[in-house]
Amino acid sequence: MTLPDYITRYLRNPLICRERLWHLLNDPQTTLEQLQLDALAPVEMALLIEEHCHQDVADEVYEKWETLADVAETACWFEGVVA
Repeated sequence: MTLPDYITRYLRNPLICRERLWHLLNDPQTTLEQLQLDALAPVEMALLIEEHCHQDVADEVYEKWETLADVAETACWFEGVVA
């Protein structure tokens, strides 16, 4: 499962994720901790999913995210609901 482009663009922002860590974006098992993301990053990614899919992502959903695969799975599910 791959990350949607809008999430990848967000993560490639040097203010969000350091450039030296971008190679980790290709591995779905990369943890948010490995990317050294702050506590606000999951909230912002959830908001991007909401904006793209016009559906609310519950706090309980994004609070459980540990890996990029978790984020991609949520985005894929929400996109499927809208499609």
